[in-house]
Amino acid sequence: MAFYQGFLIRTEQSAWYGAQPYHLHVTGTLHATLSTEVERDKAHLQQFGLKFGLRVGDAQQVEELIVAGTRFEESTEVSNDLTAVFGAPRGDRWAGFVTGKPLPAKYPVGNVVQLPVSLRLTEVRQLPQFVPVVVRYNNEFSFAASFLHGLWFLPAPPAKVA
Repeated sequence: MAFYQGFLIRTEQSAWYGAQPYHLHVTGTLHATLSTEVERDKAHLQQFGLKFGLRVGDAQQVEELIVAGTRFEESTEVSNDLTAVFGAPRGDRWAGFVTGKPLPAKYPVGNVVQLPVSLRLTEVRQLPQFVPVVVRYNNEFSFAASFLHGLWFLPAPPAKVA
């Protein structure tokens, strides 16, 4: 994703699920700004798709990561690459994900791409939680070659009504 300028993930919904209060489902939108060579950037996104890295707690499991309707699969190879490139502080680990196909993206204005995202995360002990995120094209290159970094803010869900 060397041609992209930056990205953020905006959380739109947050809810507990499963064995409460340790499982969290958040949905939102990834917004990325493309370079001035918009058509080239769109072509790269269609050609390669993306790979994601999420830095989560050691005990946490990403049960599901869906981007633009496509379920990403966790990849030991990508997770190991992320750990080798970025390291992780004590208590955290990198979870790497890939998709084997291009993603259907929306382009609401000129050089902005939007992708809906959904995350199911276990063992959530404290909220809000900040999740460092890195993305790059799903090609043969390491995250050491290029990447974009961002932060996903996971807010506490609304209080349950009894």
